[in-house]
Amino acid sequence: MKKNIIVSLPVMLMLGLSLQLSGQNFNTSGNLSGNMEIDFQTYTPDDKIGADTVDEKIGFQSFANLIYRNKNLEAGLRYEIYSPPLQGIDAEYQGNGIAHRYLTYRHELIEITAGHFYEQFGNGLTLRSYREWGLGYDNAIDGIRVKLKPGYGITLKGLVGKQRDYWGRSAGTIRGFDGDLYTNQLLPFLKDKKTKLILGGSFVSRFQKDKSLTYKIPENVGVFAARANIIHGGIRLKGEYARKINDPSSVNNFIYKPGEALLLEATYSQRGFGATVTAKRIDNMSFKSDYNSTGIPLQINFLPPLSKQHIYELASIYPYATQPNGEMGIQSSIYYMFKRKSKLGGKYGTRLTLDYSRIHDIERSSPTDTTSVMEAGTYGYNSDFFAINDFTFFEDISFGIDKKINRDWKIHLRYSNMTYDPIIKGDQGEDKVHANIAIADIIYSLKARQSLRMELQYLFTDQKDLHNDDFSAGDWAMILLEYNIKDYFFAVKDLYNYRNPSPGIEDIHYFKVSAGLNKGTNRIAVSYGRQREGINCVGGVCRPEPAANGFKVTITSSF
Repeated sequence: MKKNIIVSLPVMLMLGLSLQLSGQNFNTSGNLSGNMEIDFQTYTPDDKIGADTVDEKIGFQSFANLIYRNKNLEAGLRYEIYSPPLQGIDAEYQGNGIAHRYLTYRHELIEITAGHFYEQFGNGLTLRSYREWGLGYDNAIDGIRVKLKPGYGITLKGLVGKQRDYWGRSAGTIRGFDGDLYTNQLLPFLKDKKTKLILGGSFVSRFQKDKSLTYKIPENVGVFAARANIIHGGIRLKGEYARKINDPSSVNNFIYKPGEALLLEATYSQRGFGATVTAKRIDNMSFKSDYNSTGIPLQINFLPPLSKQHIYELASIYPYATQPNGEMGIQSSIYYMFKRKSKLGGKYGTRLTLDYSRIHDIERSSPTDTTSVMEAGTYGYNSDFFAINDFTFFEDISFGIDKKINRDWKIHLRYSNMTYDPIIKGDQGEDKVHANIAIADIIYSLKARQSLRMELQYLFTDQKDLHNDDFSAGDWAMILLEYNIKDYFFAVKDLYNYRNPSPGIEDIHYFKVSAGLNKGTNRIAVSYGRQREGINCVGGVCRPEPAANGFKVTITSSF
Protein backbone atom coordinates (compact mmCIF):
# COMPACT_ATOMS: atom_id res chain seq x y z
CA MET A 1 0.00 0.00 0.00
CA LYS A 2 3.03 2.34 0.35
CA LYS A 3 3.17 2.77 -3.41
CA ASN A 4 -0.50 3.78 -3.53
CA ILE A 5 -0.09 6.33 -0.72
CA ILE A 6 2.88 7.87 -2.54
CA VAL A 7 0.86 8.06 -5.76
CA SER A 8 -1.85 10.00 -3.92
CA LEU A 9 0.49 12.55 -2.32
CA PRO A 10 0.41 15.10 -5.18
CA VAL A 11 -3.37 15.27 -4.96
CA MET A 12 -3.27 15.82 -1.21
CA LEU A 13 -0.51 18.42 -1.42
CA MET A 14 -2.57 20.43 -3.89
CA LEU A 15 -5.31 20.52 -1.27
CA GLY A 16 -2.81 21.79 1.31
CA LEU A 17 -3.02 18.68 3.48
CA SER A 18 -0.45 16.93 5.62
CA LEU A 19 -0.50 13.27 6.56
CA GLN A 20 0.13 11.86 9.99
CA LEU A 21 0.35 8.08 9.84
CA SER A 22 -1.39 7.11 13.07
CA GLY A 23 -3.47 3.97 12.56
CA GLN A 24 -6.36 4.76 10.24
CA ASN A 25 -6.58 8.49 11.07
CA PHE A 26 -4.14 10.58 9.05
CA ASN A 27 -5.16 14.06 10.19
CA THR A 28 -7.69 15.51 12.58
CA SER A 29 -8.89 17.80 9.78
CA GLY A 30 -9.78 14.95 7.43
CA ASN A 31 -9.68 11.23 6.88
CA LEU A 32 -8.34 8.81 4.31
CA SER A 33 -10.19 5.64 3.33
CA GLY A 34 -9.89 3.14 0.55
CA ASN A 35 -10.15 -0.41 -0.68
CA MET A 36 -8.22 -2.75 -2.93
CA GLU A 37 -8.44 -6.11 -4.65
CA ILE A 38 -5.89 -8.48 -6.13
CA ASP A 39 -6.88 -11.27 -8.53
CA PHE A 40 -4.30 -13.87 -9.59
CA GLN A 41 -4.89 -16.99 -11.67
CA THR A 42 -2.74 -19.67 -13.30
CA TYR A 43 -3.70 -21.47 -16.50
CA THR A 44 -3.00 -25.11 -17.29
CA PRO A 45 -4.10 -26.56 -20.67
CA ASP A 46 -6.98 -29.01 -20.30
CA ASP A 47 -8.38 -30.33 -23.58
CA LYS A 48 -11.25 -32.17 -21.92
CA ILE A 49 -12.90 -28.97 -20.65
CA GLY A 50 -11.83 -26.82 -23.63
CA ALA A 51 -9.10 -24.90 -21.78
CA ASP A 52 -6.66 -24.17 -24.59
CA THR A 53 -3.00 -23.30 -24.29
CA VAL A 54 -2.64 -19.55 -23.72
CA ASP A 55 0.35 -17.30 -24.31
CA GLU A 56 0.37 -16.08 -20.71
CA LYS A 57 0.34 -18.85 -18.11
CA ILE A 58 -0.61 -16.37 -15.40
CA GLY A 59 -3.29 -13.69 -15.21
CA PHE A 60 -2.97 -10.81 -12.75
CA GLN A 61 -5.11 -7.75 -12.18
CA SER A 62 -5.55 -5.41 -9.24
CA PHE A 63 -6.95 -2.05 -8.21
CA ALA A 64 -6.53 0.27 -5.23
CA ASN A 65 -8.91 3.11 -4.36
CA LEU A 66 -7.90 6.06 -2.16
CA ILE A 67 -10.47 8.64 -1.00
CA TYR A 68 -9.65 11.69 1.09
CA ARG A 69 -12.42 13.71 2.77
CA ASN A 70 -11.95 17.05 4.46
CA LYS A 71 -15.05 19.05 5.36
CA ASN A 72 -16.69 19.99 2.03
CA LEU A 73 -13.96 18.51 -0.16
CA GLU A 74 -13.46 14.96 -1.37
CA ALA A 75 -10.65 13.75 -3.62
CA GLY A 76 -10.11 10.25 -4.91
CA LEU A 77 -8.10 8.16 -7.29
CA ARG A 78 -7.90 4.53 -8.36
CA TYR A 79 -4.79 2.77 -9.61
CA GLU A 80 -5.32 -0.30 -11.81
CA ILE A 81 -2.97 -2.88 -13.25
CA TYR A 82 -3.69 -5.70 -15.71
CA SER A 83 -0.59 -7.81 -16.33
CA PRO A 84 -2.22 -9.45 -18.19
CA PRO A 85 -6.01 -9.40 -17.54
CA LEU A 86 -7.64 -12.62 -16.37
CA GLN A 87 -9.02 -14.75 -19.20
CA GLY A 88 -12.47 -13.42 -20.12
CA ILE A 89 -11.58 -9.80 -19.30
CA ASP A 90 -10.96 -7.79 -22.47
CA ALA A 91 -7.28 -7.79 -23.45
CA GLU A 92 -7.58 -4.05 -24.23
CA TYR A 93 -7.20 -3.46 -20.49
CA GLN A 94 -3.56 -4.64 -20.63
CA GLY A 95 -1.40 -2.06 -18.86
CA ASN A 96 -1.41 -0.02 -15.67
CA GLY A 97 -1.96 3.51 -14.45
CA ILE A 98 -4.37 5.84 -12.67
CA ALA A 99 -7.70 4.93 -14.27
CA HIS A 100 -9.97 7.07 -12.08
CA ARG A 101 -9.43 10.44 -10.39
CA TYR A 102 -11.81 13.15 -9.21
CA LEU A 103 -12.32 16.15 -6.95
CA THR A 104 -15.73 16.94 -5.42
CA TYR A 105 -16.96 19.99 -3.53
CA ARG A 106 -20.21 19.68 -1.56
CA HIS A 107 -22.49 22.33 -0.12
CA GLU A 108 -26.13 22.27 0.93
CA LEU A 109 -27.02 24.05 -2.32
CA ILE A 110 -24.51 22.69 -4.81
CA GLU A 111 -22.22 19.73 -5.47
CA ILE A 112 -19.53 19.91 -8.18
CA THR A 113 -17.38 17.00 -9.38
CA ALA A 114 -14.46 17.35 -11.78
CA GLY A 115 -12.84 14.22 -13.19
CA HIS A 116 -14.30 10.71 -13.27
CA PHE A 117 -17.71 9.97 -11.81
CA TYR A 118 -20.57 7.47 -11.95
CA GLU A 119 -24.16 8.58 -12.40
CA GLN A 120 -27.66 7.28 -13.09
CA PHE A 121 -30.74 9.17 -14.26
CA GLY A 122 -34.00 7.55 -13.13
CA ASN A 123 -34.03 3.85 -13.92
CA GLY A 124 -31.07 4.27 -16.27
CA LEU A 125 -33.02 4.26 -19.56
CA THR A 126 -31.24 7.46 -20.63
CA LEU A 127 -27.99 7.21 -18.65
CA ARG A 128 -26.23 4.91 -16.24
CA SER A 129 -22.47 4.87 -15.68
CA TYR A 130 -21.15 2.27 -13.26
CA ARG A 131 -18.36 -0.21 -12.66
CA GLU A 132 -18.47 -4.01 -12.35
CA TRP A 133 -14.96 -5.29 -11.64
CA GLY A 134 -15.86 -8.96 -12.10
CA LEU A 135 -17.12 -8.31 -15.65
CA GLY A 136 -14.30 -5.99 -16.63
CA TYR A 137 -16.90 -3.27 -17.15
CA ASP A 138 -16.32 0.42 -16.43
CA ASN A 139 -18.11 3.19 -18.33
CA ALA A 140 -17.20 6.05 -15.99
CA ILE A 141 -17.66 9.57 -17.34
CA ASP A 142 -14.65 11.89 -17.36
CA GLY A 143 -15.86 15.48 -17.22
CA ILE A 144 -17.88 17.84 -15.03
CA ARG A 145 -21.04 17.09 -13.03
CA VAL A 146 -23.12 19.62 -11.08
CA LYS A 147 -25.91 18.79 -8.63
CA LEU A 148 -28.23 21.53 -7.40
CA LYS A 149 -30.93 21.80 -4.74
CA PRO A 150 -32.37 25.23 -5.55
CA GLY A 151 -35.46 24.74 -3.46
CA TYR A 152 -37.09 22.36 -1.01
CA GLY A 153 -38.20 19.29 -2.98
CA ILE A 154 -36.19 20.06 -6.14
CA THR A 155 -33.06 18.20 -7.26
CA LEU A 156 -31.27 19.00 -10.52
CA LYS A 157 -28.24 17.39 -12.18
CA GLY A 158 -26.19 18.38 -15.20
CA LEU A 159 -23.10 16.81 -16.72
CA VAL A 160 -20.79 16.77 -19.71
CA GLY A 161 -17.90 14.45 -20.49
CA LYS A 162 -16.56 11.41 -22.28
CA GLN A 163 -16.81 7.77 -21.22
CA ARG A 164 -13.88 5.61 -20.27
CA ASP A 165 -12.76 3.45 -23.20
CA TYR A 166 -10.26 1.04 -21.62
CA TRP A 167 -7.24 3.38 -21.14
CA GLY A 168 -8.64 6.09 -23.41
CA ARG A 169 -11.84 8.09 -23.83
CA SER A 170 -14.85 7.63 -26.07
CA ALA A 171 -15.14 9.26 -29.47
CA GLY A 172 -18.51 10.75 -28.54
CA THR A 173 -19.21 13.47 -25.97
CA ILE A 174 -22.10 13.00 -23.52
CA ARG A 175 -24.24 15.86 -22.25
CA GLY A 176 -27.07 15.27 -19.82
CA PHE A 177 -29.65 16.93 -17.59
CA ASP A 178 -31.91 15.33 -14.97
CA GLY A 179 -34.42 16.63 -12.47
CA ASP A 180 -36.68 15.35 -9.67
CA LEU A 181 -39.66 17.13 -8.09
CA TYR A 182 -40.79 15.85 -4.68
CA THR A 183 -44.29 17.34 -4.86
CA ASN A 184 -45.16 16.72 -1.21
CA GLN A 185 -42.19 18.82 -0.15
CA LEU A 186 -42.60 21.42 -2.88
CA LEU A 187 -46.33 22.07 -2.40
CA PRO A 188 -47.38 22.91 1.20
CA PHE A 189 -50.95 21.58 0.83
CA LEU A 190 -49.54 18.11 0.01
CA LYS A 191 -47.03 18.01 2.85
CA ASP A 192 -49.11 15.90 5.24
CA LYS A 193 -50.83 13.74 2.62
CA LYS A 194 -50.34 9.99 2.89
CA THR A 195 -49.88 9.65 -0.86
CA LYS A 196 -46.42 10.73 -2.07
CA LEU A 197 -45.72 11.77 -5.66
CA ILE A 198 -42.27 12.17 -7.21
CA LEU A 199 -41.94 13.38 -10.79
CA GLY A 200 -38.77 13.32 -12.84
CA GLY A 201 -37.33 13.73 -16.29
CA SER A 202 -34.02 13.61 -18.11
CA PHE A 203 -32.39 14.43 -21.42
CA VAL A 204 -29.08 13.00 -22.67
CA SER A 205 -27.30 13.63 -25.94
CA ARG A 206 -24.25 12.22 -27.67
CA PHE A 207 -22.19 14.30 -30.04
CA GLN A 208 -19.88 12.43 -32.43
CA LYS A 209 -18.55 13.56 -35.78
CA ASP A 210 -19.86 11.67 -38.80
CA LYS A 211 -16.90 9.85 -40.34
CA SER A 212 -18.90 7.17 -42.16
CA LEU A 213 -18.23 6.74 -45.86
CA THR A 214 -21.41 4.70 -46.36
CA TYR A 215 -24.18 6.32 -44.30
CA LYS A 216 -25.14 9.80 -43.13
CA ILE A 217 -24.84 9.52 -39.36
CA PRO A 218 -26.61 12.05 -37.09
CA GLU A 219 -23.89 13.87 -35.17
CA ASN A 220 -26.22 14.78 -32.28
CA VAL A 221 -28.38 11.94 -30.94
CA GLY A 222 -30.75 12.74 -28.09
CA VAL A 223 -32.75 10.64 -25.63
CA PHE A 224 -35.43 12.07 -23.34
CA ALA A 225 -37.41 10.38 -20.58
CA ALA A 226 -40.24 11.14 -18.17
CA ARG A 227 -40.97 9.22 -14.98
CA ALA A 228 -43.29 9.13 -11.99
CA ASN A 229 -43.24 7.41 -8.61
CA ILE A 230 -46.40 7.15 -6.49
CA ILE A 231 -46.23 5.85 -2.91
CA HIS A 232 -49.24 5.18 -0.69
CA GLY A 233 -48.57 3.10 2.42
CA GLY A 234 -47.36 -0.30 1.25
CA ILE A 235 -48.25 0.41 -2.39
CA ARG A 236 -45.69 1.80 -4.82
CA LEU A 237 -46.26 2.50 -8.53
CA LYS A 238 -43.37 3.47 -10.77
CA GLY A 239 -43.14 4.18 -14.46
CA GLU A 240 -40.67 5.63 -16.95
CA TYR A 241 -40.87 6.18 -20.70
CA ALA A 242 -37.84 7.04 -22.86
CA ARG A 243 -37.55 7.91 -26.54
CA LYS A 244 -34.40 8.19 -28.67
CA ILE A 245 -34.09 9.83 -32.07
CA ASN A 246 -32.72 7.83 -35.00
CA ASP A 247 -29.31 6.43 -34.10
CA PRO A 248 -27.86 4.17 -36.83
CA SER A 249 -25.05 2.08 -35.36
CA SER A 250 -23.21 -1.21 -35.57
CA VAL A 251 -25.64 -2.68 -33.02
CA ASN A 252 -28.84 -2.07 -35.05
CA ASN A 253 -27.30 -2.65 -38.51
CA PHE A 254 -27.38 1.11 -39.25
CA ILE A 255 -31.14 1.57 -39.46
CA TYR A 256 -32.78 4.96 -38.93
CA LYS A 257 -35.78 4.02 -36.80
CA PRO A 258 -36.18 5.96 -33.51
CA GLY A 259 -35.95 3.94 -30.31
CA GLU A 260 -38.23 3.80 -27.28
CA ALA A 261 -38.50 2.05 -23.95
CA LEU A 262 -41.21 1.71 -21.31
CA LEU A 263 -40.70 0.38 -17.78
CA LEU A 264 -43.59 -0.11 -15.33
CA GLU A 265 -43.47 -1.49 -11.79
CA ALA A 266 -46.06 -2.10 -9.09
CA THR A 267 -45.15 -3.17 -5.55
CA TYR A 268 -47.26 -4.07 -2.54
CA SER A 269 -45.90 -5.01 0.86
CA GLN A 270 -47.12 -5.55 4.37
CA ARG A 271 -45.85 -7.51 7.33
CA GLY A 272 -45.15 -11.05 6.15
CA PHE A 273 -46.19 -10.53 2.53
CA GLY A 274 -44.83 -8.74 -0.53
CA ALA A 275 -45.45 -8.74 -4.28
CA THR A 276 -43.82 -6.97 -7.23
CA VAL A 277 -44.82 -6.95 -10.89
CA THR A 278 -42.60 -5.30 -13.51
CA ALA A 279 -43.24 -4.95 -17.24
CA LYS A 280 -41.09 -3.49 -19.98
CA ARG A 281 -40.90 -2.88 -23.70
CA ILE A 282 -37.60 -2.08 -25.43
CA ASP A 283 -37.39 -1.16 -29.10
CA ASN A 284 -34.06 -0.23 -30.76
CA MET A 285 -32.65 1.33 -27.57
CA SER A 286 -28.93 0.62 -27.73
CA PHE A 287 -27.24 3.94 -26.94
CA LYS A 288 -23.45 4.06 -27.08
CA SER A 289 -20.89 6.86 -27.00
CA ASP A 290 -19.41 5.50 -30.24
CA TYR A 291 -21.78 4.39 -33.01
CA ASN A 292 -19.17 1.89 -34.25
CA SER A 293 -18.90 0.10 -30.90
CA THR A 294 -20.35 -3.38 -30.32
CA GLY A 295 -20.49 -5.61 -27.25
CA ILE A 296 -20.66 -4.25 -23.71
CA PRO A 297 -18.22 -1.26 -23.77
CA LEU A 298 -19.31 2.39 -24.08
CA GLN A 299 -22.98 1.82 -23.20
CA ILE A 300 -24.54 5.13 -22.14
CA ASN A 301 -27.88 3.80 -20.88
CA PHE A 302 -29.00 0.71 -18.97
CA LEU A 303 -31.75 -1.69 -20.03
CA PRO A 304 -32.84 -3.89 -17.10
CA PRO A 305 -33.04 -7.63 -17.85
CA LEU A 306 -36.28 -8.38 -15.92
CA SER A 307 -35.18 -11.88 -14.97
CA LYS A 308 -34.42 -13.25 -11.53
CA GLN A 309 -30.73 -12.91 -10.68
CA HIS A 310 -30.03 -16.42 -9.42
CA ILE A 311 -27.13 -16.86 -6.98
CA TYR A 312 -26.73 -20.63 -7.31
CA GLU A 313 -24.39 -21.97 -9.98
CA LEU A 314 -26.65 -24.30 -11.93
CA ALA A 315 -29.57 -21.86 -11.81
CA SER A 316 -27.21 -19.33 -13.42
CA ILE A 317 -25.96 -21.57 -16.20
CA TYR A 318 -28.48 -20.09 -18.67
CA PRO A 319 -28.54 -16.36 -17.80
CA TYR A 320 -30.62 -13.82 -19.67
CA ALA A 321 -28.94 -10.91 -21.47
CA THR A 322 -30.99 -7.86 -22.44
CA GLN A 323 -31.78 -7.63 -26.17
CA PRO A 324 -31.40 -3.90 -27.00
CA ASN A 325 -32.86 -4.23 -30.52
CA GLY A 326 -36.21 -5.33 -29.15
CA GLU A 327 -37.95 -7.26 -26.37
CA MET A 328 -41.13 -7.27 -24.28
CA GLY A 329 -41.18 -8.85 -20.87
CA ILE A 330 -42.79 -9.25 -17.50
CA GLN A 331 -41.40 -10.27 -14.12
CA SER A 332 -43.21 -10.94 -10.87
CA SER A 333 -42.02 -11.85 -7.39
CA ILE A 334 -44.13 -12.89 -4.41
CA TYR A 335 -43.08 -13.86 -0.91
CA TYR A 336 -45.13 -14.97 2.06
CA MET A 337 -43.97 -15.62 5.61
CA PHE A 338 -45.96 -18.13 7.66
CA LYS A 339 -46.00 -16.82 11.21
CA ARG A 340 -44.00 -18.36 14.00
CA LYS A 341 -45.75 -21.06 16.02
CA SER A 342 -48.39 -21.53 13.31
CA LYS A 343 -49.06 -24.96 11.79
CA LEU A 344 -47.08 -24.21 8.63
CA GLY A 345 -44.68 -21.73 10.20
CA GLY A 346 -43.46 -23.94 13.03
CA LYS A 347 -41.35 -22.53 15.82
CA TYR A 348 -39.31 -20.13 13.65
CA GLY A 349 -41.62 -19.37 10.72
CA THR A 350 -41.44 -20.44 7.07
CA ARG A 351 -40.79 -18.20 4.08
CA LEU A 352 -42.13 -19.04 0.60
CA THR A 353 -41.08 -17.25 -2.60
CA LEU A 354 -42.42 -17.44 -6.13
CA ASP A 355 -40.68 -15.76 -9.08
CA TYR A 356 -41.77 -15.67 -12.70
CA SER A 357 -40.34 -13.96 -15.77
CA ARG A 358 -41.12 -14.21 -19.47
CA ILE A 359 -39.50 -12.21 -22.27
CA HIS A 360 -40.58 -12.11 -25.93
CA ASP A 361 -39.26 -10.56 -29.10
CA ILE A 362 -41.18 -7.56 -30.47
CA GLU A 363 -43.35 -7.69 -33.59
CA ARG A 364 -41.75 -6.19 -36.72
CA SER A 365 -42.96 -5.59 -40.26
CA SER A 366 -41.29 -4.20 -43.40
CA PRO A 367 -41.35 -0.38 -43.55
CA THR A 368 -42.01 -0.35 -47.32
CA ASP A 369 -42.81 -2.76 -50.13
CA THR A 370 -39.23 -2.50 -51.42
CA THR A 371 -37.18 -2.98 -48.26
CA SER A 372 -36.83 -5.86 -45.81
CA VAL A 373 -36.89 -5.78 -42.03
CA MET A 374 -33.63 -4.44 -40.49
CA GLU A 375 -32.19 -3.57 -43.93
CA ALA A 376 -29.16 -1.32 -43.43
CA GLY A 377 -29.56 2.31 -44.48
CA THR A 378 -33.39 2.22 -44.24
CA TYR A 379 -35.97 3.04 -41.58
CA GLY A 380 -35.57 -0.60 -40.52
CA TYR A 381 -39.09 -1.75 -39.64
CA ASN A 382 -42.48 -0.82 -38.24
CA SER A 383 -43.56 -2.15 -34.84
CA ASP A 384 -46.93 -1.99 -33.13
CA PHE A 385 -46.24 -0.87 -29.57
CA PHE A 386 -48.72 -3.31 -28.03
CA ALA A 387 -48.14 -6.30 -30.33
CA ILE A 388 -46.34 -9.29 -28.77
CA ASN A 389 -44.28 -11.59 -30.97
CA ASP A 390 -44.79 -15.34 -30.46
CA PHE A 391 -41.02 -15.85 -30.26
CA THR A 392 -39.96 -16.35 -26.62
CA PHE A 393 -36.40 -15.47 -25.66
CA PHE A 394 -36.62 -16.62 -22.06
CA GLU A 395 -39.03 -17.95 -19.43
CA ASP A 396 -38.35 -18.86 -15.82
CA ILE A 397 -40.63 -19.93 -13.01
CA SER A 398 -38.96 -20.47 -9.66
CA PHE A 399 -40.27 -21.57 -6.26
CA GLY A 400 -38.32 -21.42 -2.99
CA ILE A 401 -38.73 -22.40 0.67
CA ASP A 402 -36.62 -21.07 3.55
CA LYS A 403 -36.99 -22.89 6.84
CA LYS A 404 -35.18 -22.83 10.16
CA ILE A 405 -35.88 -26.25 11.57
CA ASN A 406 -34.32 -25.72 15.00
CA ARG A 407 -31.43 -23.84 16.60
CA ASP A 408 -28.88 -25.82 14.59
CA TRP A 409 -30.47 -26.55 11.19
CA LYS A 410 -31.47 -24.22 8.36
CA ILE A 411 -32.57 -25.27 4.90
CA HIS A 412 -33.27 -23.53 1.61
CA LEU A 413 -35.02 -25.46 -1.17
CA ARG A 414 -35.56 -24.11 -4.70
CA TYR A 415 -36.98 -25.43 -7.94
CA SER A 416 -36.76 -23.61 -11.27
CA ASN A 417 -38.22 -24.44 -14.67
CA MET A 418 -36.46 -22.47 -17.39
CA THR A 419 -36.79 -22.02 -21.16
CA TYR A 420 -33.78 -20.44 -22.85
CA ASP A 421 -33.13 -19.65 -26.50
CA PRO A 422 -29.41 -19.75 -27.41
CA ILE A 423 -29.93 -16.81 -29.76
CA ILE A 424 -29.61 -14.72 -26.56
CA LYS A 425 -25.86 -15.37 -26.63
CA GLY A 426 -25.62 -15.21 -30.43
CA ASP A 427 -25.99 -18.91 -31.30
CA GLN A 428 -28.19 -19.05 -34.40
CA GLY A 429 -30.13 -22.16 -35.38
CA GLU A 430 -29.91 -24.07 -32.09
CA ASP A 431 -33.03 -25.49 -30.43
CA LYS A 432 -34.40 -23.92 -27.28
CA VAL A 433 -33.23 -25.34 -23.98
CA HIS A 434 -35.85 -26.53 -21.49
CA ALA A 435 -34.17 -26.96 -18.13
CA ASN A 436 -35.37 -28.16 -14.72
CA ILE A 437 -33.21 -27.17 -11.75
CA ALA A 438 -33.48 -28.41 -8.17
CA ILE A 439 -31.41 -26.98 -5.31
CA ALA A 440 -30.99 -27.80 -1.62
CA ASP A 441 -28.82 -25.57 0.58
CA ILE A 442 -28.46 -26.98 4.11
CA ILE A 443 -26.62 -25.35 7.02
CA TYR A 444 -25.79 -27.07 10.31
CA SER A 445 -24.50 -24.76 13.07
CA LEU A 446 -21.91 -26.15 15.48
CA LYS A 447 -20.62 -24.64 18.69
CA ALA A 448 -17.94 -21.93 18.92
CA ARG A 449 -18.67 -20.16 15.60
CA GLN A 450 -18.52 -23.28 13.48
CA SER A 451 -20.88 -24.46 10.78
CA LEU A 452 -21.21 -27.02 8.02
CA ARG A 453 -22.93 -26.19 4.76
CA MET A 454 -23.92 -28.49 1.93
CA GLU A 455 -25.25 -27.57 -1.50
CA LEU A 456 -26.92 -30.15 -3.70
CA GLN A 457 -27.86 -29.01 -7.19
CA TYR A 458 -29.26 -30.86 -10.17
CA LEU A 459 -30.10 -29.65 -13.68
CA PHE A 460 -31.53 -31.74 -16.50
CA THR A 461 -32.56 -30.67 -20.00
CA ASP A 462 -34.27 -32.12 -23.05
CA GLN A 463 -31.36 -31.33 -25.39
CA LYS A 464 -30.74 -34.13 -27.89
CA ASP A 465 -28.68 -32.55 -30.66
CA LEU A 466 -26.29 -29.62 -31.05
CA HIS A 467 -24.55 -28.31 -34.13
CA ASN A 468 -21.76 -26.57 -32.18
CA ASP A 469 -19.68 -27.53 -29.16
CA ASP A 470 -21.29 -26.16 -26.00
CA PHE A 471 -19.70 -26.97 -22.67
CA SER A 472 -22.80 -25.62 -20.89
CA ALA A 473 -25.14 -28.12 -22.53
CA GLY A 474 -26.43 -31.41 -21.18
CA ASP A 475 -27.31 -32.45 -17.65
CA TRP A 476 -25.49 -31.28 -14.54
CA ALA A 477 -25.14 -32.33 -10.93
CA MET A 478 -23.22 -30.55 -8.20
CA ILE A 479 -22.26 -31.15 -4.60
CA LEU A 480 -20.48 -28.62 -2.43
CA LEU A 481 -19.32 -29.14 1.16
CA GLU A 482 -18.18 -26.12 3.17
CA TYR A 483 -16.79 -25.92 6.69
CA ASN A 484 -16.62 -22.58 8.51
CA ILE A 485 -14.67 -22.15 11.74
CA LYS A 486 -14.43 -18.66 13.16
CA ASP A 487 -12.76 -16.56 10.44
CA TYR A 488 -11.76 -19.46 8.17
CA PHE A 489 -13.61 -21.47 5.55
CA PHE A 490 -12.77 -24.62 3.60
CA ALA A 491 -14.78 -26.05 0.71
CA VAL A 492 -14.71 -28.83 -1.85
CA LYS A 493 -16.93 -29.00 -4.91
CA ASP A 494 -17.65 -31.41 -7.73
CA LEU A 495 -19.59 -30.06 -10.71
CA TYR A 496 -20.47 -32.94 -13.04
CA ASN A 497 -21.57 -32.48 -16.67
CA TYR A 498 -22.98 -35.60 -18.32
CA ARG A 499 -25.10 -36.53 -21.35
CA ASN A 500 -23.79 -33.47 -23.21
CA PRO A 501 -25.20 -33.68 -26.77
CA SER A 502 -22.31 -31.68 -28.27
CA PRO A 503 -20.18 -33.82 -30.60
CA GLY A 504 -16.92 -34.98 -29.02
CA ILE A 505 -17.60 -33.74 -25.46
CA GLU A 506 -17.39 -36.49 -22.86
CA ASP A 507 -18.75 -36.57 -19.33
CA ILE A 508 -16.69 -34.12 -17.28
CA HIS A 509 -16.05 -33.60 -13.56
CA TYR A 510 -15.13 -30.05 -12.56
CA PHE A 511 -13.40 -30.59 -9.21
CA LYS A 512 -12.41 -27.58 -7.11
CA VAL A 513 -11.07 -27.08 -3.59
CA SER A 514 -10.96 -23.70 -1.90
CA ALA A 515 -10.06 -22.08 1.41
CA GLY A 516 -10.10 -18.59 2.79
CA LEU A 517 -9.86 -16.18 5.67
CA ASN A 518 -12.22 -13.34 6.62
CA LYS A 519 -10.75 -10.95 9.16
CA GLY A 520 -12.53 -7.67 9.66
CA THR A 521 -12.59 -5.90 6.31
CA ASN A 522 -9.96 -8.22 4.84
CA ARG A 523 -10.58 -11.40 2.86
CA ILE A 524 -8.25 -13.93 1.27
CA ALA A 525 -9.61 -16.75 -0.91
CA VAL A 526 -7.56 -19.46 -2.62
CA SER A 527 -8.91 -22.15 -4.94
CA TYR A 528 -7.58 -24.85 -7.23
CA GLY A 529 -9.44 -26.81 -9.85
CA ARG A 530 -11.50 -26.52 -13.00
CA GLN A 531 -13.73 -23.66 -14.10
CA ARG A 532 -16.42 -24.38 -16.68
CA GLU A 533 -16.86 -22.39 -19.87
CA GLY A 534 -19.97 -20.25 -19.83
CA ILE A 535 -21.56 -16.81 -19.72
CA ASN A 536 -21.09 -14.60 -16.69
CA CYS A 537 -23.89 -12.03 -16.22
CA VAL A 538 -24.51 -9.25 -13.74
CA GLY A 539 -27.71 -7.23 -14.12
CA GLY A 540 -28.30 -8.30 -17.71
CA VAL A 541 -24.76 -7.36 -18.81
CA CYS A 542 -22.86 -10.48 -19.85
CA ARG A 543 -19.43 -11.58 -20.98
CA PRO A 544 -18.05 -14.98 -22.07
CA GLU A 545 -16.01 -16.76 -19.41
CA PRO A 546 -13.55 -19.32 -20.85
CA ALA A 547 -12.75 -22.68 -19.32
CA ALA A 548 -9.74 -22.70 -17.00
CA ASN A 549 -7.73 -25.10 -14.86
CA GLY A 550 -5.36 -23.87 -12.17
CA PHE A 551 -4.94 -21.80 -9.02
CA LYS A 552 -6.89 -18.65 -8.30
CA VAL A 553 -6.20 -16.19 -5.49
CA THR A 554 -8.38 -13.21 -4.58
CA ILE A 555 -7.45 -10.71 -1.87
CA THR A 556 -9.72 -7.83 -0.85
CA SER A 557 -9.19 -5.22 1.81
CA SER A 558 -10.60 -1.87 2.90
CA PHE A 559 -9.71 0.70 5.53
